[in-house]
Amino acid sequence: MCGTAPGSYRRRCCHGHDSPRIKDQQGFRGQGKVLWTNANWESAAREIEMTAFQWMTVPILLGLFAWDVWHLSKGPLTTGSRLMRMTLWLTAALAILRPDWVQAVAQLLGIGLGANLVLYVFALAFVWTSFFLYARIVRLRQELTEVVRQLAWMRARRGAES
Repeated sequence: MCGTAPGSYRRRCCHGHDSPRIKDQQGFRGQGKVLWTNANWESAAREIEMTAFQWMTVPILLGLFAWDVWHLSKGPLTTGSRLMRMTLWLTAALAILRPDWVQAVAQLLGIGLGANLVLYVFALAFVWTSFFLYARIVRLRQELTEVVRQLAWMRARRGAES
């Protein structure tokens, strides 16, 4: 960037021409609009940088998402539970890729840290899952009791007929 002050950047129009920084933010005065700046490029480069944890977990989560998409109408799971799982995989991948977004949501909700938000969400999800599974076990136990009663009545009738 010859001839520019430190910290300044050059603009590039839609035709690829460089131009010094324009303070009125109107682009090239009739030559097209601004497409990219060095500040945008540096920001994009920072966004592409991924940690080893991100490189390991995001492909796994996206693989699980693809698996659920592939098996959306197949298997024992209902479509609703499959969609819920797909939402979970994408949300987890997004939270791992963009932790600053989790932090922003936490601050919007009045929670100090993004990590606290994740902890609260998992705590609530654990409590909901526990109650859901407990209710399911109780219902299955009642259904099993009903089946055993019906079987006992059928055997008692056969024994009385013989």
